[in-house]
Amino acid sequence: MRNERKTYLDQMKLKIKKFLTESLSPNYINIQDVSHAHAGHIEASPNGETHFNITISSHHFIDKTKIERHKIVNNILKPCFNSGLHAASIKTLTPEEYEKS
Repeated sequence: MRNERKTYLDQMKLKIKKFLTESLSPNYINIQDVSHAHAGHIEASPNGETHFNITISSHHFIDKTKIERHKIVNNILKPCFNSGLHAASIKTLTPEEYEKS
């Protein structure tokens, strides 16, 4: 049962990673489910998978403002927001910015 639950709970994380990887070819991506920190909130599911921290580095962010970068990511993740994702904290970096961090 534990493995079945783990597989279910990883579905949104895998979906987020798939969409971002296919669209942005990141040189770095880290996705963390932080839904546990929002337990009890109206939009929080008891199964998690609603709130994520995303850090992503891609050449697609070069010469883009922070707002433009976030719009890119949010547009890519529209299907996720339409299927249970409630919130994403997004940190976007160019490859050069990532190397300096």
